[in-house]
Amino acid sequence: MKRNISLLLLALLTVLSVNAQTKDKDSGLKVDASIDVYSLHLWRGFKSGDAPSVEPVLGFTFNEKWNFSIWGAYSLDEKYQEVDMWVSYTPNNNFSFTLFDYYDPNTMPFDEKAFDFGKKTSEHLFEGVVDYTNNKIPLRFKAGLIFYGNDRDEKGDNYYSLYLEAGYTQKIIENLAIDFYIGGAPYKGLYSDKAAIVNVGSTLLSSLTIGKKYIIPITAQYVWNPYASNTFFRVGASFTLF
Repeated sequence: MKRNISLLLLALLTVLSVNAQTKDKDSGLKVDASIDVYSLHLWRGFKSGDAPSVEPVLGFTFNEKWNFSIWGAYSLDEKYQEVDMWVSYTPNNNFSFTLFDYYDPNTMPFDEKAFDFGKKTSEHLFEGVVDYTNNKIPLRFKAGLIFYGNDRDEKGDNYYSLYLEAGYTQKIIENLAIDFYIGGAPYKGLYSDKAAIVNVGSTLLSSLTIGKKYIIPITAQYVWNPYASNTFFRVGASFTLF
C-alpha cells in the first residue's frame, strides 16, 4: 500500500509544476488534484475493507467539456485497494457521459494483472455511465452499464450489469444540505441475484473554512442495502491540493 500511495503522490507532485502553466484561460486546460479521506469506503450499497480509506484523484479538464481522471483508494488495513480511470464528456449543464475502467484486484494494483484485458481473465470492469441533472429542481438520475470485464456468470459470460439511481438534494440552512438517493439493479448481475434495491441513503453536506480561502468539504453518510440487509455509516473530508 505504501508503494502505491507514494507513486500516486509523486504523480500529483509532478503535476504541480504543470499546474502553473494551466491557469491560462486561453489554453482551455485545467488540472485538479485532491485527496479524500473516509472512515470507510462505500460504493453503491457495498463496502470495501473495514478501515479508513485514503482516496487521491488527479483530473484534467479540457474546454470545460472533456475530462480525464485517475483515482485511487487504499484502506489503512491494506485489505482494499483500487485504481480507476475515466473519460467523461459534458456537453451541457444537464447531461454527462462517462467511460470508467475500474481495477479492484486482490493483490497490489501495480502488477501484471493490471495489464490483463482478456475477456475471460481480466479483473478490470468497464462501465458506461449516463448522468442527468435537472437544474430547475435538484433532481439527478444515473444509469451505468458494465459491458466488459470481471462481471461474469458461472459460464464466464458477462452479466452486463445495470445500475440505476435517482437522487435529490435539499438545502437545510446556510452551509448545510442533505442528499437523498435510491439505487438498484433491474436484473441479476454484479449487485444482486435478482432485481433489487441495493443502495438507499442520505448524506449531510457541509464544509469547513480555514483562513479566508481554503475550504474543506465534509460529509456524514448513512447507507442501507435492503437486498444484503446491511447498513453503514461513514464520515469524510476532501482536501484540495490544486
